[in-house]
Amino acid sequence: MKCMTQNASSQSDQRQLDERLRFTVVLTALTSGKKLKPMIIFKGLKNVPKGNFPRDCAFTVAKDGSMTADLMKTWMTQVWQTGPGSIFRQPGLIVMYRHRSHTHE
Repeated sequence: MKCMTQNASSQSDQRQLDERLRFTVVLTALTSGKKLKPMIIFKGLKNVPKGNFPRDCAFTVAKDGSMTADLMKTWMTQVWQTGPGSIFRQPGLIVMYRHRSHTHE
């Protein structure tokens, strides 16, 4: 993701910011094939950086850049509940991918 942040005063400042910026992308697809907007979780920041980011994404921050219970609630309100059929409150089923290589013991 390439964007020019508003708080970078020069190209060297922007380059340093690009090198430090780490994030996780949460992707969601429905059984119909429709893709919901992605959620970007910035790692180690207190606030979402200001910048020229795509409008069709949800943005948040987390200390370690990973999904937490609180971020799952944010995902529910900013992504899932804005998807098709959400205004009708139709019952649905969420199946989550959790590959063993992504878990820690």
